[in-house]
Amino acid sequence: VADIIKIKNSNNKEYYSIIINKLNKWKKIYPIGYGLPYVLSITISQRIIHWSFALMLLESNSSIIAPEKEKLINQLIKYLIDETSYLLIRGTFFNKIKNNFFVSEAVSLIIAFEVLNNYHKRFLIIDYIDKKIKRELDDFLSNRINAKSFVDEGSIFYENFILENLSLLESINFKKYDKYKYKLFIYIYSISKNNKQLPN
Repeated sequence: VADIIKIKNSNNKEYYSIIINKLNKWKKIYPIGYGLPYVLSITISQRIIHWSFALMLLESNSSIIAPEKEKLINQLIKYLIDETSYLLIRGTFFNKIKNNFFVSEAVSLIIAFEVLNNYHKRFLIIDYIDKKIKRELDDFLSNRINAKSFVDEGSIFYENFILENLSLLESINFKKYDKYKYKLFIYIYSISKNNKQLPN
């Protein structure tokens, strides 16, 4: 994403080739499913979010029309499809019991599906998975955003983690989970006031 921002700020076409080479070199070192970047689902989720944002930034920069730009977009789309497909298998989506990484997994997939929808006709199976992820995330949040869960976690970082991930959905103007963001924000603020009551 930082490299894409450089392009946006400088309008230097040479950056496209640099990023393509960097991306391909990384993928050669770490084929899908291999190496440290694929040990934890949260790192896959973060990568999906970053590459989705990179595509959004590239599309918003209409001042440069270059073959290298289209090549980079196509590469990112290919790798993003690979990563989302792998996360569906590697993550907790199919697990009956979800862990704390599920929030990051779900947010990354919701964003990626929305971004990829601009480039490919969405298959019915993706529509089904997208709706199921959103429904399961809603269930997960309704069960986890309560005082007992927060006390059990014993760390303010957990609440911040969920809040930050849900806030990323603003990038695609998805506001379904705003009610949980509100509760999280109030709870985090109340910690500093020694008041651990969640709003109704």
